[in-house]
Amino acid sequence: NVLAPFVLLHLIILYLALKYKSKLFLFGIAGFFGGVLFLVKESSIGFVLGSLVIMKLENVSKKDFKIFLGLFVLPIILYVSWGMYLSTEVFWKVLLFNSSRQFWGSLNFLTMLPSLRFKDFPFDGWWIFGFISLFYLGIRKTTFPIRWFIPAVIHFLVILLLGGQNYSWYYLALVPFLSLATATALYELFKFPYWPLLLSFFVIPLSSSLYWGRAISQFVPSILEYRLLF
Repeated sequence: NVLAPFVLLHLIILYLALKYKSKLFLFGIAGFFGGVLFLVKESSIGFVLGSLVIMKLENVSKKDFKIFLGLFVLPIILYVSWGMYLSTEVFWKVLLFNSSRQFWGSLNFLTMLPSLRFKDFPFDGWWIFGFISLFYLGIRKTTFPIRWFIPAVIHFLVILLLGGQNYSWYYLALVPFLSLATATALYELFKFPYWPLLLSFFVIPLSSSLYWGRAISQFVPSILEYRLLF
């Protein structure tokens, strides 16, 4: 659960580094938290790669790149050094054992498409609609700077192509980005109505929320209400 807050903190600091003049210090802090992300979950390297892509698009200087990468490897070096100091043999055995998991690849995403497999995680259309919104923002011209979704997309590709065991927590860090994508897509929908997106919004998240909301409140789902809303 700590991965998502660290990802957001990493990207917020990177945003501030790109916006304000004190870039050198902030790029270093962003890189350091990128290294912490990698230690928390190795698959989060996708977020760091996405940050590098954003820095390239923003024409960041080579010096800033070096500071970012230098502070990125610092916590990793400290972690490995401390583990080897305690016991080199045990450290590498534990590290290799924890890294040796069954490969699922794209099947992982297919099994998680309806809902993340956590207790009480909502089984509704908002999770799927988040991916639809992300795709919509990628192909349509919007006012939102969609480059900030690049880290999430690369993280998703890393999970899809290189993911290990079929665990739900690989996708938890995507939840803030899918929520932001959904909110942005709905905002754009109010400004510039787009019928395919509007129809998918009604059929998937709105309809499922209407059904499950009534079911949880122990109300009988009303087909008349649904038809009138349509």
